[in-house]
Amino acid sequence: MTDVPNVRVLLVGDDVLLCEFREQALSRQGFSVVSENSPHDALERLTNEDFDVVVSDLNMAGLDGLAFTQRVLEQRA
Repeated sequence: MTDVPNVRVLLVGDDVLLCEFREQALSRQGFSVVSENSPHDALERLTNEDFDVVVSDLNMAGLDGLAFTQRVLEQRA
């Protein structure tokens, strides 16, 4: 296991199985991982919680990954 103390990762993607796979893989490496399957839910979560890294799918229903990233940046400004 890699030493990554207190590194929080938010995974965002509408493919539930892929998010679960990535969450398990990152958790085994010592990351604290949370998944959201809706970019809108992820944006809401980001208003209430801090994450060190956000990993987003590019092709998502409702809000694509580039638009999602832009909204995250606007929220953080």
